[in-house]
Amino acid sequence: MPIASAVFSKSNIIFDKYPSTSQAHIMDEIQAENLLKQLETVDEATLREKMDPSDLGLALDLCFVRGNKQVVADMIDKVINVYPLDGRILRVKALLLAKEGKSQDAIYLLSMVPSRDPYFLSCVELIGVVFANEYQFNKAIETFSSLLTQEMEEGSRAFVVYQRAVCYQYQSDFNAALEDCKEACELFFYDPNFFKEALVNFRLLCINGDYVQREEARKSMDDLVHFSKGVTEEYYAFGAYWLLMEWSMYARQPELALSYVQDYEGAEQADEFRELQERFLVLNTFLQCYQEYLSLKACIQSVQKPTGPLTSRKPGEGVKGMSRYESEMEEYFRKIAPWKEDFERLNSQLNEQFESEFNFYEAFTF
Repeated sequence: MPIASAVFSKSNIIFDKYPSTSQAHIMDEIQAENLLKQLETVDEATLREKMDPSDLGLALDLCFVRGNKQVVADMIDKVINVYPLDGRILRVKALLLAKEGKSQDAIYLLSMVPSRDPYFLSCVELIGVVFANEYQFNKAIETFSSLLTQEMEEGSRAFVVYQRAVCYQYQSDFNAALEDCKEACELFFYDPNFFKEALVNFRLLCINGDYVQREEARKSMDDLVHFSKGVTEEYYAFGAYWLLMEWSMYARQPELALSYVQDYEGAEQADEFRELQERFLVLNTFLQCYQEYLSLKACIQSVQKPTGPLTSRKPGEGVKGMSRYESEMEEYFRKIAPWKEDFERLNSQLNEQFESEFNFYEAFTF
């Protein structure tokens, strides 16, 4: 599970609700790039006099997030010379350093941000992320835990808790990771990653834990399933639907999983969630095949199978009625012939697909 790609992207957005000054205004990527290019012909004195640090921080952030890192790298040192303690600006510089593998420099820079800065909490979070990407998980957990003692909006707290869960997972503390994922789900149920990781950690704990830990994990997951059902009654939440769908598969209730898939497909918001679209498609295909399999199975079971020539044999009689049994078996195979080939094909297909796509869970026995 690559921490950098997931956490750095989240780190760029979750605390950006706190502009440094009232002069900061909304700008698009082109405006941001043009603003930074203006710095090429502006000396530091003019920059300090005529350019607001909030606008510069926003422009640097936008260009960095959109992948235009070269213009950021070219201009950011000049901006820092004028505004050396601006949290948003220093955070962008730290991101550049971290991407270059200069983690200690990034941490040092972030530690300079004063606590009164509106982006202080975001910078502390990024320190934890940098530690995590250096596989210093104890330091990352300490940083995130300290951060969680501060007041912040629930969406932001959810992502911090989630990042701590990832660190716990790398340390094989799956119980703590599961609990953090569960808390993240409850804080900010709109993001599907929290639900996804909760299932991952449930499985890992069941594989690696002892009996007591497995029972605790199952109870925790039951609570999360109950919570998810409550969420779906009031909102269309992709993560909650996804967890219920996958949990139904784990519980060997594919018909219930299919009902959640159908609810998802009927929702107007379905196309807004692209990250797990393929997973829904795979499961939907699997469940459609499973329904066809059950239908064929019912057809075959509707035909009474001969019980065999030995069932009514009395002691000393020997084997009798073999020719009759063979005749009955021929008649039986003739009756099920319209379904038998498709049934065996689907049986093989389902087991193969389950092994390749759903071996995350206990396998079905078809």
